Amino acid sequence: MPRAVQYACSVNKQMNDHFYQQILQNFERKSTSELKGILAGADSGEWSDDALRIAGAILAGRPDEPQIKEPPADALDGQVQCAIEPKAEKIVPNRSKIRVFAEDMKLALKFIVIPLGCIGALFFALIASMLWTGEYVTTLHTASIGWLPASAQDVSHRIRRGFAASEDIECTLPEDDFLALAERMDWKVEPQKDFFAYLRIEGLPHLRKNEIVGPVDLIHRGYKYESRRPDCGGITVFYDADLQRMIYATSDH
Repeated sequence: MPRAVQYACSVNKQMNDHFYQQILQNFERKSTSELKGILAGADSGEWSDDALRIAGAILAGRPDEPQIKEPPADALDGQVQCAIEPKAEKIVPNRSKIRVFAEDMKLALKFIVIPLGCIGALFFALIASMLWTGEYVTTLHTASIGWLPASAQDVSHRIRRGFAASEDIECTLPEDDFLALAERMDWKVEPQKDFFAYLRIEGLPHLRKNEIVGPVDLIHRGYKYESRRPDCGGITVFYDADLQRMIYATSDH
């Protein structure tokens, strides 16, 4: 308890302790401004001298409250404006950052989606061209092939375009002319005996008839050249020296 209050208690020893405690508790709960108001109205007769002395003792024991000077109206407006402007500065840059980020994302998507779309279109076109297979176009006995020697006769031709494109030529050609053609076309032909010509144009007769198995495409004496890739694409050339018959076949796959 503050010394001023103890002094007030010693001055008022005649007061009833219960009544004193009630006044003391009541005044201690009051604010400094309220206590000052009580002392300012001492002449009103509302409060007893004992109550006024207790209020003055409590007030004397309290530290002085700092006085807050209110700023001028124009200064207050400036503070309000300063308080508002930083808040606006925090919002506007954030929006601008979001807008810039959105524009960057749009630009990035253009550089990503457009190339991917082009690649996808090219891939689709490639797959479509690979899966497209044309029909065979066949010409029997009367075909004309520009790179064959002029001595070639009874020329048959079959071609298919698209996926697994292929071309087959079969003609009658003198052996010397065939060997000259092979050298010009860089066909490294090798002489062979008793081998089958397994690539024939449909619709042409078999090369021979065997007494046991019947019609067969068997070459007893001739030449063979074959250059094939793992995917079966390449070229194959057979030549029957006895029949002077050349069989040419090439394919992409």
